[in-house]
Amino acid sequence: MRSMPQGIDKMGASKSPSYRGFFFAPERGIMPGKPARHCGNYSPGHTAHFIQGLRSVEKQWIKARVEFLGSNLFRLILEDGQVLIRFNHEPGRLLEHLEWFGQESAWFQEDFYLLGIETGTGRAMFSLSCDPLAVCDRHNA
Repeated sequence: MRSMPQGIDKMGASKSPSYRGFFFAPERGIMPGKPARHCGNYSPGHTAHFIQGLRSVEKQWIKARVEFLGSNLFRLILEDGQVLIRFNHEPGRLLEHLEWFGQESAWFQEDFYLLGIETGTGRAMFSLSCDPLAVCDRHNA
């Protein structure tokens, strides 16, 4: 387990701007992709709330390898060997970030149900759930 790497501000948010479906990282250029999907549900697996990010800054994060199992289901293999099964309501966006920034960019924080993807200038946050997810009001993942 390690402390959160550099590149995230005290609010727990990525310092890289996201604009109209594009994610900008200075060292990589512009990543086409989906903007964060805010369904209004802040329970685990749905929209990550900025307070989760804020409070997670002082917690321990652990490197994770992420495998997509289909639908909205993921397997996380943590650097300590632990294997977790988790759900996320925007699997397409999560997979785009993993493809663009690589598996080595993934970090997991259990206390706040967060998967962080390092972007070089910050971290994109994805909320994860242990349980299958209720259907979102807005489905565009």
